[in-house]
Amino acid sequence: MPDILLWPSLLPWSVVLPLLWAVLSLAIGRRGAPALAAVMLLLVGLSQVGLTWQWWQGGDQILALGHWSAPLGIHWRLDGLALTLLLLSTLVVAACALHASIYLLHYPRASVYFWPLMAFAWA
Repeated sequence: MPDILLWPSLLPWSVVLPLLWAVLSLAIGRRGAPALAAVMLLLVGLSQVGLTWQWWQGGDQILALGHWSAPLGIHWRLDGLALTLLLLSTLVVAACALHASIYLLHYPRASVYFWPLMAFAWA
């Protein structure tokens, strides 16, 4: 059984960064949303590369959210399959963002709502 990590993991950033992206894209509006998407996808990609390195070096990880134990708290477990799914979902979201940044040039009103919805759905 892997040790329970309290904070040194990059795992929470896989959720925090897309949520931050969604909130910032609501605040920025449609003009800066594609650039913000590129920056946030780069940050999430870098955090997941670091997470992959952590997993490669230390094996499976369990993160206790809020430092609460299992009956009261939530434990996130990162194993090889979970890491693979995180990386694949990042690739799918990056492909969707690339396509949307070109496609939504013709639909400016839709781009206001698309970027926050995509980020919230990904988080």
